[in-house]
Amino acid sequence: MKVLELLDKLQDLVENGATVPFSTKIIVDPDEVLDLLDEVRAEMPGDLKDAIRINEQEKMIIGNAEREANKIMNAAERKVKELIDSDEITRSAYNKAQDMLKKANSESLNMRIGSIEYSAAMLKDLQDKLRDMMNTVEDNKIELKELRKSAINSRTPEIKEGE
Repeated sequence: MKVLELLDKLQDLVENGATVPFSTKIIVDPDEVLDLLDEVRAEMPGDLKDAIRINEQEKMIIGNAEREANKIMNAAERKVKELIDSDEITRSAYNKAQDMLKKANSESLNMRIGSIEYSAAMLKDLQDKLRDMMNTVEDNKIELKELRKSAINSRTPEIKEGE
């Protein structure tokens, strides 16, 4: 994921910045930091596209599960009709057909629940990753503001000519 690579670069920039003498503060190039933040913002829509894609996959999985369940139900209903038409095994066939219908309904429900749970887990994972990235970006922005203030406050006044 490109956003994570950009955040790693930003972290390297902060961790490897020149230190201010007699201080734990560091000096970073604000233009370089701002460029990296702009790149992170530009990449964020890609992560959002991933979330949309996952949501569409969820719908497709659910649709496939419902279609498969309908096929199973239709096959079971056809089998029920065939068995009912047969005089010799009507009662046995009816019971088997009912069992098949119950099994088909159960499998259909299990498939649907499984696909929903999978999609929900994927979306939650993506949401957690996006939240972590946003928190990191916010923390870095706050740290950069503090570094900027520190740098501004540590400027030495220029000695006037003639003094």
